[in-house]
Amino acid sequence: MGIKFLSLLILFFFQVLRSQAQEIVYYPEPPIVQRLAWLEDPNALHYEVLIEIEEDGIYSSLVREISDALFIELSLAPGSYRFGVIPYDLLGRLAEEPEWRSFQVLPALRPEPTEFSPRTFFLDGETILRLNIYGRNLLEGAEISLRRLDEEDDPIIPGELHVLDHNREAYLLFEARQLEIGVYEIHIRNPGGMESGIRGFTVTIPARGEISPQRAAAGQVPRPGLMAEENLKIMYAEIGWAPVLNISGKTERLFGEKFVPMGALARAGLIFPNQSLFSFGIELGLSYFVYLTSLNIYETGGQSAVFEFNLLMQSRLGQDLTYLIRSGIGLTQPISYTQSIEQTHKPERSAHVNLGASLVKPLLEGRLYLGGGLDLSLSIGQDRPSTFMRPWLGVGRRF
Repeated sequence: MGIKFLSLLILFFFQVLRSQAQEIVYYPEPPIVQRLAWLEDPNALHYEVLIEIEEDGIYSSLVREISDALFIELSLAPGSYRFGVIPYDLLGRLAEEPEWRSFQVLPALRPEPTEFSPRTFFLDGETILRLNIYGRNLLEGAEISLRRLDEEDDPIIPGELHVLDHNREAYLLFEARQLEIGVYEIHIRNPGGMESGIRGFTVTIPARGEISPQRAAAGQVPRPGLMAEENLKIMYAEIGWAPVLNISGKTERLFGEKFVPMGALARAGLIFPNQSLFSFGIELGLSYFVYLTSLNIYETGGQSAVFEFNLLMQSRLGQDLTYLIRSGIGLTQPISYTQSIEQTHKPERSAHVNLGASLVKPLLEGRLYLGGGLDLSLSIGQDRPSTFMRPWLGVGRRF
């Protein structure tokens, strides 16, 4: 039961992570219309337009139309064609034989963006933003722009646009002065009118004392009073309240029977910022639990400590929220325990795997923050694994 629950929770976290990372929007297909035009004949009263379609090297008549204008509009399926224009003079006589011109109608391809990087751009000095887009059908001649969500601003057009890797990658260059703080859609319109978008690109400002990733990548000199190492990593420490809640298994092997746990945690870690969608890091954690055998505080109880090592994956969620996924291993170690007559199990040392998710909101210009989340642990090395979770709420500081 515990293994199944942990597997489902892992799948849920990855689905949440994917949904937060991007939102892809497909717009309705526009009507496909082609326009064929020709030069004016000063002696012509009107024109007869002939269109033929080619199949296996043989042309057959498809359209025969009279026009008083110098163009016609129609909707043709993808294929190879030729057309000719016959002018008729004021007396309705054929002025000349048609001169055939061949052309092709190509299928209109819908752009299919799948991801972009960086996810967040920091307005930090006179920098140039390079925005990378990945997917399929990112065509030469496409119109790609930024559109701020929930605003009626004009689209922001890049200074440069380049398509690479056989229409599977494009990059755009913007000047920082073009952008304002907000969340944007990357809007793509291919030749032929098919449109798509991918949302979630964020423009913001770095927290006080923080060097933005693009400045670090460009090797720019940090502002006075900041150490150069801040370009490479962010250190943090946090403390919080974290009780233990049993989900399945023989949790009495970890905390004793009929436990009512109360706990606290302390964690410290390193985050290595970069310009990709995620930043990665490492974390050491220590949790301390005082548990009772019942709601009667005068009955026997004990203490346990949980030591953990986690790998971290962090990304921004909007302008002022950060979400963090942690995964790692841990060890639950009983420190002291007093066993009553009715109890049959004594807490044991146990290893476990851990998966957690957190949300962090900066306070006081970004140095302090408020955090909360949920950690799920599955003990290993027992006949019947135990699953327990630890909701937590706390405060932290970045260094």
